[in-house]
Amino acid sequence: MNTRANAAKIIFQVATQKKSLDDTLQNYLTKQDQQRDKAFLKELTYGTLRWYFKLDAIAKLLLKDSKTTDAQVYSLILVGIYQLIYRSEEHT
Repeated sequence: MNTRANAAKIIFQVATQKKSLDDTLQNYLTKQDQQRDKAFLKELTYGTLRWYFKLDAIAKLLLKDSKTTDAQVYSLILVGIYQLIYRSEEHT
């Protein structure tokens, strides 16, 4: 399973569908085999949501010329920006 894609799916559900982070995250954690992947998924989701407004502002600046961006793709962009800024030295 792609941990980054799963993190984006969780962010999408929490940010746009107002689902509970704990419940949504738990559903995805049960699908992860490796403890390392579980920890990475938690880090990406909690970190992206912790810095959501800052990451959102950066994404909007980067996408200012874009007419539309799918909400799921936007969530993946937020996760990517989070990882570049806060976790660039890990999991590359």
